[in-house]
Amino acid sequence: MIEKVKEITKEGIEVKNIGYFLLLLGVLSFFLNLNLTSRMIKINDLACFSQEERNPEICPYKHSIPLENIFFFLLSFSLVFVGVYLSIVFGGITSKEAKKKKQYEDELEYLREDERKVFKILLDKKGIYQSELKELTGFSKVKITRILDKLESKDLIERRRRGLTNFIILK
Repeated sequence: MIEKVKEITKEGIEVKNIGYFLLLLGVLSFFLNLNLTSRMIKINDLACFSQEERNPEICPYKHSIPLENIFFFLLSFSLVFVGVYLSIVFGGITSKEAKKKKQYEDELEYLREDERKVFKILLDKKGIYQSELKELTGFSKVKITRILDKLESKDLIERRRRGLTNFIILK
């Protein structure tokens, strides 16, 4: 489901922006409803104060909040919850990261097939150990080292020493 939403919104509005909009709408509707409810209670109290001695049934909301106002408070909280959820779940990739990923994908066409295979794995993962690359690609240790040397010379990756192996990240 989340993948379909991501696919739909690649070219259109980002889902996290919809989340921010719903969050703002929920907060605004909450404060608007709070203001209207407090005014209604004040008006009701004033009306009840003058009429209470004559007819006690005229003041139905004397010590309570009307049901429709409670409904709109729940609606406001729901909008805030959905807005926070969407902005957190779909806010993982910033526009800077998306541009960088697009730039890396453009680099793929200039790479040889074996370099492309390694680079695609690095694009999917944020970082990976060199020994894991050997297992994922099926290439020999020497071939992986040579491919990584070429990618490093093109300034696409960075190797960081971790014990007896290297941790590979995109630059």
